[in-house]
Amino acid sequence: MCLSVPMQVDSWVGDGEIAWVVRGERRQQANMLLVGPQPVGTWVLVALGFAKDVLDEESLALTEEALAALAATLDGDYDPEAWFGDLRTPAAECDPGSVGAASAANGRRFAAEAAPTAATPSTAEPVETAATETP
Repeated sequence: MCLSVPMQVDSWVGDGEIAWVVRGERRQQANMLLVGPQPVGTWVLVALGFAKDVLDEESLALTEEALAALAATLDGDYDPEAWFGDLRTPAAECDPGSVGAASAANGRRFAAEAAPTAATPSTAEPVETAATETP
C-alpha cells in the first residue's frame, strides 16, 4: 500500500521535470511529469517520488485532516466521533452535497447489496448442463 503525502513545491531542478518539495522538515525531489510544471508554493500530492495531483485548498485541508486521524490512530489517541462524527448523521439530515451524506448513502447501498436476506428470492436462472458421455 502506498500513502500519498501533500508536499509544497519549493524550487525546480534543471529543465522543470524535477522539483524540490517540502513538508515540515522533510525535503525531497519529486518527478513532476504527471502534473506538469507548477509554481513554487503549489501543494502537490506525492507518492513514491512522483507528484500525482495538484491540491486546491479544500483538498489539502481534507487530506491533512485524514492524515491527522491516521496519526492519532497510530498514537493510540483515536476518537472516531472527533474525526468522523459526520458519518453518523443520517443522510436525510445532511446537506445532499456533503461528504457525510454521500458516505451514509453509499454505506446503506453497500449494506443492502452485500447482505441479501433469506426472504430475498434468487433472480438467477437455473443453468442446464449437458451430460457428456465418455466411451
